[in-house]
Amino acid sequence: MVETATRPSGWLLWCSLAEIPLPVELDWLSLSEQQRLSKLSSPRRRETFLRGHYGLRLALADCLGGSINDWLIEQLDSGALQLASTGHQNIGVSISHSGDWLALAISAVGPVGVDIEQIKPRPSLAELLADYAAPALQHACAELPGAEQLRLWYRWWCSYESWVKQQGRGIDLAEFGRMTLEVVDEGDLPDDCKTLCLEQAELMLAVSGEAIRAGSPELPVYRVIS
Repeated sequence: MVETATRPSGWLLWCSLAEIPLPVELDWLSLSEQQRLSKLSSPRRRETFLRGHYGLRLALADCLGGSINDWLIEQLDSGALQLASTGHQNIGVSISHSGDWLALAISAVGPVGVDIEQIKPRPSLAELLADYAAPALQHACAELPGAEQLRLWYRWWCSYESWVKQQGRGIDLAEFGRMTLEVVDEGDLPDDCKTLCLEQAELMLAVSGEAIRAGSPELPVYRVIS
């Protein structure tokens, strides 16, 4: 893993997908993971799925101990991941990938959601804003130059997706279209209402849940309101 942000209650890791070994044997997959894998016909999507789920087990073993076979992960119909290993049901996990990048989040204190997006130019950004963005996001973007509009779009989208994943839900574009994103004082919110954004030149990454409560003080903490 090339980047790691470690906290007492959780771990956030991101790296190139290619850094995760692609296992030959698949006996470490749970039945629900095998069923999800069988529905993926694209070789690229199958490879991404396997690297992500294997990488999560490597991270769990590295951060919390044991071997990859000690960590039983079930994939729910919603796509959310849930630990089924005895004594570990309260540990939250989340996976996200974009392009060649993978992000993993582990929370020792409850549900967590993560989203990573590789920032790319979007020629149709004006249409996306008009069709899907909340009024608050549209108004904010109207005052910014194009490059900053793009980053703001990604910041809102990553925050929203990590937030719904933390709640075990799927994306609702209508909900995204009415949300607001506020910078808050970390002490003003319960830990499970917080979202932290990490921004790099080509990446936007957001994590939601209690694992972020000891986040880096220089990074703003957001609250998603729908």
